[in-house]
Amino acid sequence: MLPTVAHADEPVTLRASLEGFPRDVNRLPIPIGPRTRAAIEAAIGHADTRDGSGTFTQFAASIGRTFHISHWMTAWISLDVGPRRWRGQPPPNEADGHQFMLTIGTTFR
Repeated sequence: MLPTVAHADEPVTLRASLEGFPRDVNRLPIPIGPRTRAAIEAAIGHADTRDGSGTFTQFAASIGRTFHISHWMTAWISLDVGPRRWRGQPPPNEADGHQFMLTIGTTFR
């Protein structure tokens, strides 16, 4: 999915390189509660490989919740969904697609 900004309460624009693809990412966070957040993201990226190149658009929606376990530990669960569409012919081994990702994790000291 797209790069995220932890605890961002304002819209942000990021310039990132993920999976070797440079992207311009716009993220609109939506606070739902003290430990629950949602976000809508949009990105335009470009891939250059030795076999070809192409430009894509990607959209995503996410919702996540954090849990305070102890003084040093925080856990989270997050669900992200979104499509990626190539403009024109994609590079070899790339295709339009959808992504669904469930993330569960924790921090510890």
